[in-house]
Amino acid sequence: MNSVPKVFMERVKCILSRETLNVLQGATLGRWASAHPTFTWLWLYIALRDGKKYFCCNSPNGFLGFEDVLSLWNNATCYFEAVSFLPSPWDECDPMSGNHFDALKKMIARQRRRVGRFSVGSPVEALTDEVAEILEVCGGLDQLNIRTDIVPIAPILKKFFSDGGPMNGNHFDAFKKMIARQRRRIRFLDIGKHAEGLMENVADILKVCGGVERLAIDRDIARIAPIIKKLISDGGVRSLYMCGKPFSDWLIPTLTTQLQAGTLTNIELSLIGDDNELCESLIRMAMSHILKQEHKYYSLLHPTEYVHLHRPLEEELKYVSSKARSGETHYSHPEGHTNVKWTRNDYGFVYSWKKKHY
Repeated sequence: MNSVPKVFMERVKCILSRETLNVLQGATLGRWASAHPTFTWLWLYIALRDGKKYFCCNSPNGFLGFEDVLSLWNNATCYFEAVSFLPSPWDECDPMSGNHFDALKKMIARQRRRVGRFSVGSPVEALTDEVAEILEVCGGLDQLNIRTDIVPIAPILKKFFSDGGPMNGNHFDAFKKMIARQRRRIRFLDIGKHAEGLMENVADILKVCGGVERLAIDRDIARIAPIIKKLISDGGVRSLYMCGKPFSDWLIPTLTTQLQAGTLTNIELSLIGDDNELCESLIRMAMSHILKQEHKYYSLLHPTEYVHLHRPLEEELKYVSSKARSGETHYSHPEGHTNVKWTRNDYGFVYSWKKKHY
């Protein structure tokens, strides 16, 4: 920097805001916002069951054991792209000791990239300490998704946001204009259950955003249903999560079209209510598309009286006794060119698959 002409530095300073200059002068730019394509990303999952803590790490080559993570890790070329706290562990999760957590936290503290996505599910109150400790050392977040009470960690979360005060109309118009002009689709949009007073803002953003890759909806969307339908029908949505009622009558044909086109690869639906015809139609649609392997992930929760509708799929799949657990049954496809996991219990199922690499 000593070789940069002073006149250049002065001109740069003239076009920067005072806030940006303060950051630069304080040398507090933080960590990288992106990583080189050759770097290795990891996803960390931490969960709780029966008072015991579990964890697992996913990578481009699949799930890794703790020793594999240690041997792979390099502060300069490895980074945790996502950290998720789950209300229950996956099959791939292992028991987590204090030493495990301390080592993982140290990796996150030393990595050179910010955490891309930080997600806290509900209920995970018993993991609040772990959430707080990682937030304190992570160096920044690109995306933050919280579905639980944030009071215990509110002081830590506060530092991730500016204290510029409540948003007014001018603020929103400016943000909307930025979104309308950006050249990339929104990666993740979450419409939470308590967003009733913000539905006009949601509609305004959806109209100008140019597309959403991952869409999560946790409330009644009747007021903006035409916009949501168009968003999915345009083919940009790769992952869809919907919870609650009512599900509109356009949902099944719209999802079916996108599944057949191969654009929508992840679906998660939670059926609530007494619309028997719609529940049956959604479950039968899921069974049909799973048999055709037209998507990578499918999660469907529904009332227990519809469990019998799983039977056509169960007859086609192969029972895996080694994976059986209390209250759950596992199946897999008999074909050898895919790895498939189908977990079924009395209230729903989770299905996922990936092609083998030869």
